[in-house]
Amino acid sequence: MKKRILISLGVSIIILFSSPVFGGSEDIGNTFYGMGAGANVTNPNLGVTFIGTNAGYNHTTGIANTFLGYYAGYSNTTGYGNIFLGYISGYYNTTGERNTFLGNFTGRSNTTGGYNTFLGHYAGYENTTGAVNTFVGNYTGRGNTTGMHNTFVGYGSGYSNTIG
Repeated sequence: MKKRILISLGVSIIILFSSPVFGGSEDIGNTFYGMGAGANVTNPNLGVTFIGTNAGYNHTTGIANTFLGYYAGYSNTTGYGNIFLGYISGYYNTTGERNTFLGNFTGRSNTTGGYNTFLGHYAGYENTTGAVNTFVGNYTGRGNTTGMHNTFVGYGSGYSNTIG
């Protein structure tokens, strides 16, 4: 059976392939595309989408996650409601929930921090357990590790903040 995925990046591209795709298993309600994507998913019907080499590789049971990019969400196991878009975005996230990381290396070190929004190249890069933060702009909050309830907007703002 052929499946059809439509990816639109200014130009429409239709990719046809046979199941199962390069990683994960053929679960109804889940989408995997890329070598090793969703390789360890154990439950069907999680509503997860993993696209990219090793995206969501260690994921087991978390629900409603979308990881798009090379190694995006690689370490996630049970974290849920996350959106990681970009090269190595959310790489170390394991159980963090309801995070939105958009941009290369965003939230890379986040492990258990939740309810964060990081937009921009390297935004929230060192964040590990910090929660309820909003970082908008390249390198914003890059050094933040455990700081909570912070809002940084603009290139490099909050770059050296760690725990505040």
